[in-house]
Amino acid sequence: MNKNRLNFCALIGLVVGLGLSTQNDARAGFELGAFAGAKTAASTTHFLLGLDAELPIMPFIGAAAFFEQSLSTPAATSFGGGIAIHPIPLMGLRLVGQGGLEMVSSTSEFFFRVGAGYNIGVGPVMVQPVFNLDFVSGSTAMVYGVTVGIAL
Repeated sequence: MNKNRLNFCALIGLVVGLGLSTQNDARAGFELGAFAGAKTAASTTHFLLGLDAELPIMPFIGAAAFFEQSLSTPAATSFGGGIAIHPIPLMGLRLVGQGGLEMVSSTSEFFFRVGAGYNIGVGPVMVQPVFNLDFVSGSTAMVYGVTVGIAL
């Protein structure tokens, strides 16, 4: 395991530990956040920036949407939406199932995303480490990073 991945795993462990100790739920309403992370597929890694949003539709279920832009050449744009589930026993845990479209140059591909994150809320502010798997054209890509946002 390379040093960057080990550091990232340690950071996620620290953030989840802090979240478990605060027991604060930021699901007050519509959530909007800025995402920074990376996508690793076929032994290449690309830096990503994006937006993540969720609108609660039931107490523990929300409609989720995302937009991501890679900062590599050629640039890739991904967007989509789906459902987010917040299981009752662990209020900060967020599980997602989403469909999306990735556009690179003049081609586009549909993909399916499953993932998990952990909301850590302090008042209206939330920090959420995330890990997703994208399934596209018979291959799997890992998308991981941190979303920082607000609950409106």
